[in-house]
Amino acid sequence: MGSPVRSGGVRGVVAALSVALALLGAACGSSPSAGPGSTTSAPTTLLRAPVCPTGQSVVPGGSGPEQPSRPGQADILVPLGPSVATVCRYGLSPSATTHPVRSAVVRGADLEALVSDVDSTGRQVISPTAVYSCPASEGGEDVVLFAYPTGPGVRATVAVGGCEFVSNVVRTAHGDDLVRYLARWVGVPAVLPA
Repeated sequence: MGSPVRSGGVRGVVAALSVALALLGAACGSSPSAGPGSTTSAPTTLLRAPVCPTGQSVVPGGSGPEQPSRPGQADILVPLGPSVATVCRYGLSPSATTHPVRSAVVRGADLEALVSDVDSTGRQVISPTAVYSCPASEGGEDVVLFAYPTGPGVRATVAVGGCEFVSNVVRTAHGDDLVRYLARWVGVPAVLPA
């Protein structure tokens, strides 16, 4: 015959099992089901930051290689919702047109502020048929690669000098303030636009 169970023993075992299952669920990335109105959410995984392209000249030109079109890209430079961005600075020397001089990863509140700045409603959109006479560019380009949880990313190219346009290949606008804004991550270019 087994030993008698004390009145608090069963409750103690059940409580210990509940704690053990909760710890096991947390270690596996899940959480116990929560009641209505709960703000419990599963942990998020950081999306891998895009890598700056190398081996191709990004200067001069402004558009770089073609990219897949993301929904909304024709209406706004950077559609909302990127998880991470990489800022790539290219210069004018032969090696600096094919390999970034500097790069930095942007996430969180800094990323939200960057998207807001690039998509500023005050930017004058450039018509594809417009003809511009631009000063000579001596500073290279900044390329910002935005990655999203799903679907294609967006590549925004900012001319450092010249007309200082910003383009996502589909849409182009004035970006004369963006070089100074991006300097917080990749530094001030050797030749700062006038």
